[in-house]
Amino acid sequence: MEPKDLDVIELDLSARMELAQLYHRLGERFPNYFNWSSETALQEFEKSKTFLVREAARIAAFITFREYDDRLEIMAIGTNPDFFMRGYGSRTLSFLQNFAMRRGLPILLEVHENNQSAVKFYKKNGFQVLGARKSYYSDGGTALVMKYL
Repeated sequence: MEPKDLDVIELDLSARMELAQLYHRLGERFPNYFNWSSETALQEFEKSKTFLVREAARIAAFITFREYDDRLEIMAIGTNPDFFMRGYGSRTLSFLQNFAMRRGLPILLEVHENNQSAVKFYKKNGFQVLGARKSYYSDGGTALVMKYL
């Protein structure tokens, strides 16, 4: 199946632990850019909404965000390493962009300035850099603040 043919669904209780384990797996692979523990991820699920795509009964990709009165803010987006480079990340981001447009809300996010593949991905998908937050990350790195709409 192609990612465009798959349904994006909202995270339910039964998938929370599986997603927390995926957060941990991504953190091991990308420690400078994806550094939430499973516990932090589970806490974030209480405050946020998450959309995900499943393939072969496994989470292929997800996007976790908070909805405020005046914006959506992406907290995390990720693709299961077993499904890299298949369009799942783009599919979940596109779903959130449509979700935001229906509500008339912009989307904001922060991304490590050194994470050039993510910066390129967001720019390709219509995000623009608004500014920067110096020493935002634990490694002293700068966060680029990006906006869609």
